[in-house]
Amino acid sequence: MLSVMEVTRDNYVNEYLRSLHGIDFNDLATHQVRPTSEYLVPNVTAAVSRRDEPSLLIENWRRAQALTNRTVKVTLPGPMTMSSNLRLSEKCEEYKTTRELENDLVECINADIKELEAAGVKDIQIDEPVLIRNPEDALEYGIDNISACFADIGNDVFKSVHICAGYMNAIDQTDYVKADMNGYMAIAEELDLCGIDAVSIEDAYRHNSLELFEMFKKVSVVLGVIKIQNSEIETVDDIEQRILEVLTVIPPERLMVSPDCGLGYLPKPLLLAKVRNMVEAVRRVNEIIANDSS
Repeated sequence: MLSVMEVTRDNYVNEYLRSLHGIDFNDLATHQVRPTSEYLVPNVTAAVSRRDEPSLLIENWRRAQALTNRTVKVTLPGPMTMSSNLRLSEKCEEYKTTRELENDLVECINADIKELEAAGVKDIQIDEPVLIRNPEDALEYGIDNISACFADIGNDVFKSVHICAGYMNAIDQTDYVKADMNGYMAIAEELDLCGIDAVSIEDAYRHNSLELFEMFKKVSVVLGVIKIQNSEIETVDDIEQRILEVLTVIPPERLMVSPDCGLGYLPKPLLLAKVRNMVEAVRRVNEIIANDSS
């Protein structure tokens, strides 16, 4: 499955936020985005709504889809992730809490997904890594928001949510604080019941317990098998072994593989070497499956 957005956007959150009313990129404030990281983020100064402009999401998808006969996936940032990259300005009278803000972000995302569906997009992913950084909020309302983002979308659209444990700031950084991987265990059962088709999780940087995968009874799992900001090239044998381990608890028809997250930070030669090994490992696994079923 091919994906669009990682290469063309300046930031996987900000490009979408720039398409909305009520967010001022000329008025920046220091905000704690992650437990150990502060960034300059835009202020929310008024009620958030979509601009009356052609969607960049559709434009980017059409450009990518014209290059291939394969289905191209479109990704959008989720409401919790977007709100964590915003600050409520003192001037903003519409929202007292980020949860109120996220309700309007859900409406914007749902409207965009409906337009993508109408344009012919068949694979749509919401990137919501903050779900495992704040599993209590995820269980209280965050997962319900994911369902609401996909409200009234047809069954012929493949719906997924991506939940990585966070980007580092540089390749091979050693002091970056990733989200607690136990967050996956905390929210897995609710994710399995929320109406999506697949959940995409990080597994290469740190392997999850096989008990996690046993919790997914309905959804497909998109398994991260290559690290996104590490110069080590995963071997074909190591990737194959991990896929086979996960296949002991997830049936082949519900397992896909991918990088842990987007590969935009990797130099092209390193990126290609990692992806080629991933593809070869999948070829080997598919051969094993075919031989076992014959």
